[in-house]
Formats: sequence, structure tokens, C-alpha cells
Amino acid sequence: GDVYKRQLKERFQFDSIYHTHVFWEYLKYLVDYFVVKTEVNDNPGIAILGVFASRNLYGSFLKLQDYLLPFITSKMVLTYLNEHNIDCVTTLQNSIGSMTTQRAQKLCSEQFADWNEKTIEKLVRTCWMDYGPQWNDLVKNNIFTNLEILNLCDGKSQERSLLGYILKKTDQQIKEFYNCSSYKTRCNTYELGLKQLTNSTVTSNLPELLKNVLPETLSVSDWNPKDFSKPFEYLAFITKFRTIIEEFVEIKGLDEDVAKKLMSFDGLFSALMAAKAFNIVRKPSMGNFTELFFFERPEPLIYYLRYIMLEIGLGGFTKTKTAKEHLWGYEDDFMKSIKETNPLDGGDPSLNSVIQLAQNKTYEDSLSNNFEISSGKDDLSQFRKVLFYNGDTEILSLIHI
Repeated sequence: GDVYKRQLKERFQFDSIYHTHVFWEYLKYLVDYFVVKTEVNDNPGIAILGVFASRNLYGSFLKLQDYLLPFITSKMVLTYLNEHNIDCVTTLQNSIGSMTTQRAQKLCSEQFADWNEKTIEKLVRTCWMDYGPQWNDLVKNNIFTNLEILNLCDGKSQERSLLGYILKKTDQQIKEFYNCSSYKTRCNTYELGLKQLTNSTVTSNLPELLKNVLPETLSVSDWNPKDFSKPFEYLAFITKFRTIIEEFVEIKGLDEDVAKKLMSFDGLFSALMAAKAFNIVRKPSMGNFTELFFFERPEPLIYYLRYIMLEIGLGGFTKTKTAKEHLWGYEDDFMKSIKETNPLDGGDPSLNSVIQLAQNKTYEDSLSNNFEISSGKDDLSQFRKVLFYNGDTEILSLIHI
């Protein structure tokens, strides 16, 4: 405990260890009475936190599914093309039989000027979903005809379509490498996403073709910090906090069957189940934690859910905002989440989700009153002190008893 308090003191620059202790006790209070929903004076705690934990976990998983498989597939396709010195013009000419050199050069200098993984990913998504959004976009913008796209994605042989053949081989390699069980010729986004969420399977173990292209790591946040600002995978979490976790559980990913049960709407994607996990810790009579959540000790899972709420949902315990945001207000994600959540799930539609230091003159109730406030120019201790209110220096307040 003292070690962590010293770290807190340094992190938040408290004056003494005693100040840190008060802060520590306050945090424990928040956890006890709000995060784990302990009842206080017969009033239930805030149910929204169960909703918040499951929502952010599921939201991260959805983003992961959409990102991971298309990304590594397009990376592998592009790496293969680059290693064999196959440029955009050569790819198009050898993938669409009717493509002339002049037209291929025009497309590669305009629509496909940036011949990178994003361009390849768009073509990959086009081939994966017949007449899907990317397919329709290419046709709508007169880049390719439907027949040309069919030719482009034909993976039966290298002679018929170079890109289609490379994509088909890449799909097969990824499926075999990560041992996907999909009946299709490629992994499905859900299965690969689940492997990454619970075991960091993809980022920690790359196919040979990507060994020198991407770093092996435990989180996609190291590959794409823009869309994934912090690690959210289970293995990345317990590894990062191993000094706290290792006394409760071995530092490793989740068993495949456990992962499928936990990361579902019968498990932690359900707000009720996420809240129940916290409640059982405080009130064991509410259920058997091991039977419901497959952990011998609850601490690793509870700590993980707290991490998801605090770091992924709230963006961390502290936030940096601009002076403009403080003065004019900004919408807080957590407050917005509470406001938009069904009241039966702990939401509050009446909540003001905009946070600011104080009301300014843009508010009508402020326009009807005149304030004179000290700027602190001559005496900094008088900064923001109200000198006059509607011309008066004093206000008499009558209290009726």
C-alpha cells in the first residue's frame, strides 16, 4: 500500500503522504460505493457503471473486429507486392484483362496515387463483400465496372487475376497461421478479434511476411494509437499490471472456451452481468463467481473491468483540456453516456453533460445581471473576486425558517 501511495504522491504532486492517504481513502470510497454498487443507507449505487463497463468493452471489441483482419491482410498483400517490385500499374494490368496501359497509368496517378495499405485495404474489402459499400463506391465513381471488379477479385489463378490470386493465398495463410475454424477460405473478423482481445494472439505472433514490417506487441494500440489510444486487450492489461495481478492468477491469456463465454451477451457484453460481477465480490450470496465468470479468484476480472471503465471509457483518471474548453464548456463522454442511457439501466436524461468552470455571459440568466470582477492585476489574491453585483457591493439574504 505505501509503495502505491508514494507513486500517487509523485504522480499528482501532493504536499505530503498524509494528503495522499486522504486521496487514497477517497478513491476506495468511490470504488466501494459507486463502482461495485454497494448499497448505502438502503439506496442502490449507480447502475450506469455496469452499463459503462460492458458498453466500452463491447465497443472496443467491435472496433477491433473491423480493424484487425483487413489491416493485416492488406499489409501482407502490399508487402508481397513490394518485395516482388509489383507496382500499381502492373497490378491492375495483370488483374483486369481489359485494362490498357494508358488507363492503368491514369488510375494509378489519380484514384490510386497513394499505393499504400489503405488503398489495398479498400480493394481487399471490395473483394470480400460482393456489391458492398466499397464495391458500390468504386462503381459509382466510375473507377471500375462490376465486371472489372469481378475480374479483379477472381482468385482462381495468377493468370486470371494477380491481385485476386495474391489475396486468396494471403487469406489462406492467415487462416492456417492463426488456426481459424471458419468454414470459409479465410478467418472471420469475430474469431480473430476474439483471439486478440483475450490473448493478444495476432499482435504478439506475426506471420513471417510481417516480421520486419510490424512490431510484435500485446496490443493493437501500438500499431494504431489514433483509433486505439490505450491497450484494452486482457493479456496486455494483466501483463502491464502483473505486480498486482500475478498473486491471483497466472499471467497468460484466457482459455478459448472461456473467452467465447465471457465475451458474449451472456457474459461481460451484458450490462447486467458486468454489474453482477462487481456485486458478487461485495455480496457473495448473490451468486458463485467462479461458476458465472470462470475465474477462481475475482480480482483479475474485476481489475480488468475497472481498467476498461477508467482508462478506455473515461480516457484516464485525469484529462487535459484547452482553456477554451474549460471556459466555454465541453461535452464529457462519461456524462453523455449517462444522459443517453435508459433510466431503467441507471441513466439520467436530465443530466447536463457539458462541463465548464463557470457560466459565462452566453447564458440568458447571466445577461440580466451585471458583474464587476477583479482581474487580479494589482493583487493576484483578488483574482475573480466579485467587486460589484448590479451596482451593489453587498447582498442581503433573508432566510425564512
